[in-house]
Amino acid sequence: MKGLVVFERVLTFLVGFLFQNLKDVLANLIPKEQNKVKEFRAKHGTAPVGCNVTVDMMYGGMRGIKGEWNQRVLCRVEAPVT
Repeated sequence: MKGLVVFERVLTFLVGFLFQNLKDVLANLIPKEQNKVKEFRAKHGTAPVGCNVTVDMMYGGMRGIKGEWNQRVLCRVEAPVT
């Protein structure tokens, strides 16, 4: 039983250590990547990518972009033929 308690303590320490390092790594990486995206969008934001789609629209999500999904067409219930 004593060995299991020691193992749990060591495991808890290692997990905490690894996650703390991961948090530190991400805390350093994320701001750098955010700056890269800001610079890219400032330089190429209005550049067309496809049919009426720009780089800014791609980063902003589907708002204002026509997609293939149309729920009314896919879920239409046809009137019964009498």
